[in-house]
Amino acid sequence: MKMNTPPVSPDPVMEGENEDIDIGDIEEVIELDDNTDLNEAADRLIGPSEDEQIGDSEEAESNTDMAALIFSKHKGSVFTCCISPTGSIAASGGEDDLAYVWDIISGNIIFTCTGHKDSVTQVCFSHDGTLLATGDYGGYIQVWKLATSTKIWEFEIGDLGWMTWHHGSHVLLAGTEEGEIWMWLVPQGNTRTFPSFGTASQCGTFMQDGKRGASGYEDGSVRVFDLKSGQVLQQWGGETTQAGSVVSLATHKDNTLVIAGSIDGSARLLNTNNGKVSRHVLAQGCGSSQLAWHPSEPILFSAGLDGVSRSYDARSGEPLAKYSGHSQSVLALDIARDGSVLLSSSDDGTVRVFKLT
Repeated sequence: MKMNTPPVSPDPVMEGENEDIDIGDIEEVIELDDNTDLNEAADRLIGPSEDEQIGDSEEAESNTDMAALIFSKHKGSVFTCCISPTGSIAASGGEDDLAYVWDIISGNIIFTCTGHKDSVTQVCFSHDGTLLATGDYGGYIQVWKLATSTKIWEFEIGDLGWMTWHHGSHVLLAGTEEGEIWMWLVPQGNTRTFPSFGTASQCGTFMQDGKRGASGYEDGSVRVFDLKSGQVLQQWGGETTQAGSVVSLATHKDNTLVIAGSIDGSARLLNTNNGKVSRHVLAQGCGSSQLAWHPSEPILFSAGLDGVSRSYDARSGEPLAKYSGHSQSVLALDIARDGSVLLSSSDDGTVRVFKLT
């Protein structure tokens, strides 16, 4: 007998042999022959296990597009995105050397920021929403007046790592791959520089008091410095803060806590009052490109390299929600000031708008 020959049928004289079979009860007919794989046939009959069903369900959930709006005007990866203080306008910049300003409800383009000769990697609105700064990887920075859709200021530095506005004035702060940090009063152009520590400045921010700045570096260090004197007030070495380079910094509204994230998805909470590393907050196994605080709640948002953004309880590190729809890595995200909207941009060439409330 061949190994895959079906067994001999049982004695045809058996109880219930005359009972009718409802053809509707048959879910699948599997015809067996000498080439049939019995293990595969059994799997088809038995169906997936409970663990497999859960896995399939989670995969389906991660593939569900939860976006309320998709902006797809860019050609190539979209490296940066932000929401205006009013919450009605968004900006994004990408591999196509362009930045777009667009309506966050309709997706209609308001105006296009041209003139860059490299990928636009930074866009950010001023605190009052009147100005937009756009910067490309090569270090060319332009500032646009939204009311007239015109450029009012420009400057060029080394390869740009990050850029952000002051919380209460038209002061722009930026860091470079060479490790220098620049600060300007816009559009007057008053300029100040802070020295390099021999490693790339990959991310940075103003502290909430507006008197201090913070930067995360390629060697894993984080420094908080006085904007007036330039003095370093706190410093955490690479081994103390991160296993790898720091790619994201976000300050809490309490003016004390800074969350520092690395590309592997790990994050630590730093206390700028006493210099302590409070605890390991979260670990996103897929890797993360950016972290952001909710404007009013103890919630952290993480941009996942698996194409999904996630929110976490900052007190416990417990996951709260997922925001899926991108088909490739999420490269940047932003949260509206009222906490109602999450904006994310991706390697898939789109920017997606997600409703939080």
